[in-house]
Amino acid sequence: MSRKGNKNTLVVVEKMTPRKQQTRKKRPNRGKRSASRRIRSPRKKLCTWSPCAYSYLQALVDPFNFALSGKEVCIPDIYDLPSYKLSTRLRGTFEVGSTGCGFIAINPWSFGSDVPIGTVSRGAYGGGVFEYTTATGQVEQVVDGRFPYIGADLRDTRLVAAGIRARYIGTELNKAGAILPIYTTGNLNQLSFQDVLLDPTVTSSTCSRAWSGTFYKPTHPNNFGYTSTSFNYATGDYQLGIMVGGGVGNTSYEWEIVRFYEMIPLAGGSQIKTVPTQTRSESDLPGLGQVKNLLGGLNNSVVGQTAWKLIKAAAASTVTGIAESYVPGASGLLDWGPSIQEL
Repeated sequence: MSRKGNKNTLVVVEKMTPRKQQTRKKRPNRGKRSASRRIRSPRKKLCTWSPCAYSYLQALVDPFNFALSGKEVCIPDIYDLPSYKLSTRLRGTFEVGSTGCGFIAINPWSFGSDVPIGTVSRGAYGGGVFEYTTATGQVEQVVDGRFPYIGADLRDTRLVAAGIRARYIGTELNKAGAILPIYTTGNLNQLSFQDVLLDPTVTSSTCSRAWSGTFYKPTHPNNFGYTSTSFNYATGDYQLGIMVGGGVGNTSYEWEIVRFYEMIPLAGGSQIKTVPTQTRSESDLPGLGQVKNLLGGLNNSVVGQTAWKLIKAAAASTVTGIAESYVPGASGLLDWGPSIQEL
């Protein structure tokens, strides 16, 4: 501090001291990242489905809603031949007979617009089992008139998917009994309500105006091949059925059947039986294997959105668990492919 000028003036000069530069403290082991930071959360899409396999799963589990979408569907197996892809839908009614029993039973492999695919009971029915032949007026045949060819003029055909469902349409006063949808790889013919009820894969529900049904599950290698021979109706070899027990006689149930097929031209004799059009098919054997694995966890009395919700739960646990078993330390880090997220 210094004094300058006259006596009454005070001039103060301060000397500015420079600030000390702040030095960063070196962190120990800088540049060496810990193992935990080195592992980022990978959003790996290790479980993806081809569009063909995804559509195939939808058509199998929820054939009724899939039919409304207008999409084509094929089996994503090794037979990736261009094929004619189509579906048919049938609706009708069956009645409960005098014994309180009513039913519809079909074989989804029955091909031909003039070939019966199954039978339904009528109000005069006096039996208590799935039947394909009985007195006139008690059981009637079901024929798929929308199938494009008669039984004697078939192309090479294979069944892709099929479903059957039924619901009560009578009065509230007469609504009674239980309904049993069932799919079997054997034969439903001559099985009674009690026989079906003892099947551990079947779930009983009270009769209501809500749909109850089941769907076709391909389980044998022959189920994936093409054939120009239709099921022989006279044997009564039914695989899909719905039975009502304990109902009121002459009460009615509405039923619906949806089937999907692939067809290819058939060469035989002196001519080739052609199909109207053919579109590309795809082969996805890993996807087909995933479809089979998921179907194995469903019982034989679900179809539609109920089955689809179960498939979602099974897919989220089963497929992710399989993938994580091949990626050590990746538990909880795997993600679905884009198509799986649509589930």
